Amino acid sequence: MSRNEFSLSQQEKDEIIRFDILYRLNATQNGKISVILNRCEEYLEKSYTKLHSEGLLEINSDNHYYISTQGKELLHQYGVMFQRFRDLAIFKCVFLDGAPPENEGDEDCRFGAYDEHANPPDSEDLRLALFDYFFTKENRKSTLGIIVFFSLIENRRVESDQEDWVWGLENGEIFADIEDIVNSQPYAADICPEGWSEDEIMEEIYMAGTTEMKRCFEADKAKCSQEESENDDKDFWIEEVVEERIIDDEDDYYDPYWNNSIGVGSAFCIGAFAGLTTCAILS
Repeated sequence: MSRNEFSLSQQEKDEIIRFDILYRLNATQNGKISVILNRCEEYLEKSYTKLHSEGLLEINSDNHYYISTQGKELLHQYGVMFQRFRDLAIFKCVFLDGAPPENEGDEDCRFGAYDEHANPPDSEDLRLALFDYFFTKENRKSTLGIIVFFSLIENRRVESDQEDWVWGLENGEIFADIEDIVNSQPYAADICPEGWSEDEIMEEIYMAGTTEMKRCFEADKAKCSQEESENDDKDFWIEEVVEERIIDDEDDYYDPYWNNSIGVGSAFCIGAFAGLTTCAILS
């Protein structure tokens, strides 16, 4: 069964802009911006006004926007969703035609290391495929657009090329890029071999990947860590930040998504399974 062409609805575009404003405001040094927007931000003036009316932004006595308690909670929810996507890091570079390990506990070479990128058709990035599969299985609309948007911004310095970035949101260029990326990825129907159902192949890939990730945690952290020197499981999934890291409780992963001066940093690199399609590299 072929997959319908993906396009962002206006509601999804509004959601992306909502996240973008909260994300960038959260990453500023003091966590606020004047209600008299600068030339760059005034492209999004209507969106700032809307977020204020929704209770996500508040205005202080100095006439500056800042993120409300409700806005911080929404950022936390975004953080939970993005972590679900990060949990699929092992599927960033999957060699679909590779052989499974001969013995239990052996390395599964079908999954690349975190510093590897998919190179179609030899290997594929199946993170979006799995994310979409599980949403579809639960009869929920998948949030591929905002997940791709997150992948686009998480390694970008917030203060760099700010005007071009905001203008790209306003004129639709970034939305077009997101649609192109989503539509270029392989999905269940693309990688399903003859004689298999889509459920069977996706469950097989998922179970094999989680087994390999568990093996990495226990015996091969170098494969699944951006820095071979990282040996603490507690720190394994903590992302690098844009500038500095200020965390009161290191056991709370989601603090960075709503504390001022904290940005979302780079995530992970990893491998994919059986199919021949072209895909754009995410993150």
